[in-house]
Amino acid sequence: MLKRELRLPARIRLTNPIVLSNSHLILKVIKNNQEHSRFRVIVSKKIDKRAVVRNKIRRSFYDAFRELYPQLVDSYDMIAIVKQHPEDANAYLLLENLMKKGRLIR
Repeated sequence: MLKRELRLPARIRLTNPIVLSNSHLILKVIKNNQEHSRFRVIVSKKIDKRAVVRNKIRRSFYDAFRELYPQLVDSYDMIAIVKQHPEDANAYLLLENLMKKGRLIR
């Protein structure tokens, strides 16, 4: 699980974010004034009705973010919205490709 300080609280709304997307994922990013980046994953019931499956998807993206965290260029607040079930796709690769596209990682 992701450390509490790296999790973005649900009450925080991003104003005028940079939006990066592909077929599986939407990544909304905004620069923050803190010393660390924060991350949140949203998986709706449209993806799967079962909470077990949604939580498994959420955990896979949190793990991917934890692995990519040291490569971040600056501190950001990020929200990842899962558009479709990444059955055959790797969460790490999906997130890495979007972050490279937005020049968020080295």
